[in-house]
Amino acid sequence: MTEDIGRLLPLQVDPFGNDVEILERNVNSRKVRVKWDWGNFKSTEGFPVDDNLINWVIGQEQALKECFLCLDEWVHKLKWLEETQWYESWSDPDKPKLSVKTVISPGPYLLLLGDPGTGKSLLGRALSEKLTQVYRENGIKLFDVLCWRNQTLPSQPKISIHKAGEGKKILQREQLKELKRKFITKVGLKTLQILLVLMGLFLISLGFYFLYQAWMTWQANPMYLGEPLQEYYNYSFLDYLIGKFVGLVPLTFIPGGSLIFFGIFIWWFSKLGGLGNLKGIAGSQQTDVPKLIVDNCSGHAPFVDATGHRSAQLFGSIAWDPYQTGGLGTPEHQRVTAGDVHRASLGILYIDEIKNLDPEEAVTLLTVLEDGILPITLRGRWHGGDTAAMAVSTEPVPAITFLVGAGNFDS
Repeated sequence: MTEDIGRLLPLQVDPFGNDVEILERNVNSRKVRVKWDWGNFKSTEGFPVDDNLINWVIGQEQALKECFLCLDEWVHKLKWLEETQWYESWSDPDKPKLSVKTVISPGPYLLLLGDPGTGKSLLGRALSEKLTQVYRENGIKLFDVLCWRNQTLPSQPKISIHKAGEGKKILQREQLKELKRKFITKVGLKTLQILLVLMGLFLISLGFYFLYQAWMTWQANPMYLGEPLQEYYNYSFLDYLIGKFVGLVPLTFIPGGSLIFFGIFIWWFSKLGGLGNLKGIAGSQQTDVPKLIVDNCSGHAPFVDATGHRSAQLFGSIAWDPYQTGGLGTPEHQRVTAGDVHRASLGILYIDEIKNLDPEEAVTLLTVLEDGILPITLRGRWHGGDTAAMAVSTEPVPAITFLVGAGNFDS
């Protein structure tokens, strides 16, 4: 028996075969045809790797067919949504927002079941690439999301959506406005600071000039109240100087010193204001400029792998710790961070091992799938909710996601 096993061990299995195959692939946006010898290749250098991820999925034809059926239904609903131009009411942060669920019904969604390594994650990414192509063919637009300060009710930041790429342009315009305002304020403060210091130095110099004049008068020793000046003060220049100094101090030295002090104080205070430029979580900082919380300027349909993410990552949250934000006094809208469901809007939200979702998170996710919108508020297991900094909730943020859940057969 041992000899038989020994004779079987040297047998080798060739997983690639010995055939010569003609491979046709799309590489760098052009078709490539390569003759590949599976029996004699030494490395994969020169092997054509297809640009299209769909072609990477091998042996899952039935799964791809089912996925494409779901994509067809999804795109059909989005085309109807596009015709209604629902996003027009969302373009102005001050206008009331139209609920998405009044326009389209929930779904469709995908649940992929299979053993590890069967290509579930790859299939999800491939579908997002396919969506990008389908969106361009059908004129379906992606959008950016901006979060604005609410002057009336600061604890409820306003939301607006814009065509993909417009968000950064609006942000740049608002930043330019604020830079102009800050520049004017800075120039004004600098001018005031210089004027205060110059006026202070002028008054102090004037005081010293009067003291010098007093010394020259003492040296001239003119008549003063019927007798020589020095004799009147018993030849004590100090007594004469003190009398002059007491009269000069309230008019020159005290106001001059005060002006210099206030000029230096304004310079110091402006330096402290520079701490407001520090950035915290997700770029939060002390500014009234809107915050870009969803950016789709790339033009590709979003794909967000939310596997293992918890509540704050899935549904967004509000930063409240000064060490996490842009410092004390950071406006509410700057502390908002979008979640996976918002960043995956009009794209694919992929969650592997979906059975491991916390029950509360599963209920919130169900609400997102039904409503297509979700406000961003403070989330987390240990948030407590004891301070006003935590009592912040935005207007509803679009979250029209195509959910692709995955798991093993025991899910």
